[in-house]
Amino acid sequence: MSSELKPMGVGSIFDRTFRLSFGKFKDVFKINLLFFAVILVLTGAIVAYFVLSKSSFDFQSLLDLENMENTKLATTMMAILPAIAGVSLIGFVILLITGTYYSGLMNHLFTQSFMGEKWTLRDSFKKVSGKLGSLLFSILPALGIFIAALIGAVIVIALLTLLLKIVGIVIGYTLLIIVFLYIAIAYSFICPIIIYENLPGGQAVLRSFKLVSYSIWKLIGSYLLEFLLMMVITLLFSFAFGFLTSIFGTGIFASDASLPMIIALCVFCVFYILLELFIIAFYNAFTVSVFFNQKIVKEGFGVENMVQNFVGK
Repeated sequence: MSSELKPMGVGSIFDRTFRLSFGKFKDVFKINLLFFAVILVLTGAIVAYFVLSKSSFDFQSLLDLENMENTKLATTMMAILPAIAGVSLIGFVILLITGTYYSGLMNHLFTQSFMGEKWTLRDSFKKVSGKLGSLLFSILPALGIFIAALIGAVIVIALLTLLLKIVGIVIGYTLLIIVFLYIAIAYSFICPIIIYENLPGGQAVLRSFKLVSYSIWKLIGSYLLEFLLMMVITLLFSFAFGFLTSIFGTGIFASDASLPMIIALCVFCVFYILLELFIIAFYNAFTVSVFFNQKIVKEGFGVENMVQNFVGK
């Protein structure tokens, strides 16, 4: 178990997050490689099925929609719609399940790392598979809370607008932003709670809101700071990438494009992809660090372990 189970300030949380993100980046890369490989294989399988299936709609007819008569066009579109609906439904289910696995694997990686425990992809996959039902089920109550908050916010904004005009609009939208930040932070705690505390979906949602309510303003400030930091880093790389492509991009496919130019752009693209992976890792590590810090500060998590270590000495 980690020996650093002690209250952390904002600076310490960011320091712990950076160390977790860099220290476990290789494992983050493994998870992302697995995730995109699965998506690619499943997507290819779906496309191959519809292309090779003789019973599906005629793809060749889609290339000639402009020259079709209205009646034939309507008939073709009616034949296409069930296939489109089917593909959309299959795609949604695939993304829902793979996305849940992805989120679970990332959270399990950083919860294990935060606690100083060993992590392997195989063990993590087994852990997340056992919690898949709870992870999926947690989406429903969280979505219900989001919809209820949205409806309530619309009503409040409407009433404030009627009573206070422009001032009411400003107050209403300010409250709306605060409420949705509160919900977003609480939602980010659900996965670590299910993974680490082994609570079912519904209880995990309630537990997440309880943890967030301890110090909501500090959490909002911390998450806004994390968002601004990642946004600044992303913008700097985006500007550099845009500047580079504006200089070299137009000639990269030209016959006189130099090899160093192509290599430079390829290297920059690789670094940009790695940056995006780091941002994903940073967000998950930050969420896990804040989650454990809430448990340590507000619930005395880790005190028993510290006492045992002290007595042992």
